[in-house]
Amino acid sequence: MKFIRFVKNASTRLGLLEGSIIYDITEQVTSQDISTLKAHTDQLKQLNKAHLVALPLGDIDRVLECVADIGKIICIGANSSTHNQEIGVELKEPMFFFKPRSAIWGAMDPIPYTEMNQKVDWEGELAVVIGKQGKNISAANAMEYVFGYACFNDLSDRYWQFKDGGAEIGGQTCMAKCFDGFAPLGPTLVTKDEIDDPENLQMTLKVNGEIRQDFNSSDYIRGVTECVSQLSRFMTLNPGDIIALGSGPGNAQHWNEQYLQPGDTVSFHIEGLGTQHQTVVKA
Repeated sequence: MKFIRFVKNASTRLGLLEGSIIYDITEQVTSQDISTLKAHTDQLKQLNKAHLVALPLGDIDRVLECVADIGKIICIGANSSTHNQEIGVELKEPMFFFKPRSAIWGAMDPIPYTEMNQKVDWEGELAVVIGKQGKNISAANAMEYVFGYACFNDLSDRYWQFKDGGAEIGGQTCMAKCFDGFAPLGPTLVTKDEIDDPENLQMTLKVNGEIRQDFNSSDYIRGVTECVSQLSRFMTLNPGDIIALGSGPGNAQHWNEQYLQPGDTVSFHIEGLGTQHQTVVKA
């Protein structure tokens, strides 16, 4: 199933997306949180869509972030073999950091460019949405804790990330990635049964219609099961937690530092998961 959260006539709704048609299931579930959706999965699969309100995707007012009850937003850095070669990074293992809930934005919402921004960069990534609480999860059992997947853009301001060369207190990874709207999520939350192999998904990011990133999730050093397992050894994972697996090659740094500016458009597509579209706007 492909869940989509949206606004229509000032009401927050939940639907199932099939092609370009949304089937409104707001009244069929008691809540939009991940635990409730997981509990209703079998029931929702058996719905007679002829009895549901069907809306063309183009008729809704806004696409919301595809997860309602987001908990932790855990990002994996230096997790792409090709990207690591590109930036000259040699780590024994990927690193992780957090983004704040306030960074999450709808997949079609404008990206705010504030007076604090100078070098805004893109990072298209595959996001894993946790569906079941777990701690010390083995890699063999990790998929039991995965509810689904979504597109995620880990937008970053490289000025703050590498301020003063990143030496001593200069560089601030979380500061670079914490801005409002710097984590578009969606448009859809796709349940894991819809994706045959999450470690073989093609991802493409375009800026102003030109391809800037084109890579496959097979390039991740640690895939879905390994990341879920490793992170669960440090912290309890809960329904609604997001794990973003990392950027592939092709960031703005490597396109002659053509960082995003107000007026630029960004689109990010993952096969089977949909496409984000944003415009950078001066805030």
